[in-house]
Amino acid sequence: MLKVITDLFKSKKKKTVINTVIIDIVSVCNAKCPFCSRNYMTLKGKMIDFEDLKKIVDKLMRSDKIDIKELRLYATGEPTLHPQLDKIINYLKEKNLPICVSTNCSGLAKYKHSLALVNHLQFSIEGYDKESYEKLRYPLKFEQTIKNLEEFT
Repeated sequence: MLKVITDLFKSKKKKTVINTVIIDIVSVCNAKCPFCSRNYMTLKGKMIDFEDLKKIVDKLMRSDKIDIKELRLYATGEPTLHPQLDKIINYLKEKNLPICVSTNCSGLAKYKHSLALVNHLQFSIEGYDKESYEKLRYPLKFEQTIKNLEEFT
């Protein structure tokens, strides 16, 4: 990752627009969704160290040759399971980065204030009723998810 960023700095272009940077801060999840690619991953259970995240972000921000349109804090896991999510979001806001988070809503209460700061917050709620939701988002509970959403808004 850092080599790719370094190569961008060496570019002769005046400015490189990066539509999306994805930093997968966790590869853990509290749901066992049958459709999730995480089920086939070999690096399950990992979380990015805050200092490593800072190195990546600082390297990206070191140049005026890069314009980032969106920084996603998810790919394969549930970001609200990262114990330093508050710290991560606050650091990225200090850097004035456009933050995007997708969540299964299970950690909304714990990170309510930090999640309110992100530029784009996506709620991943599969299913059209209690039965289908709990089948697709096992072992999460439909009623708890609705309650989390109501308390968040």
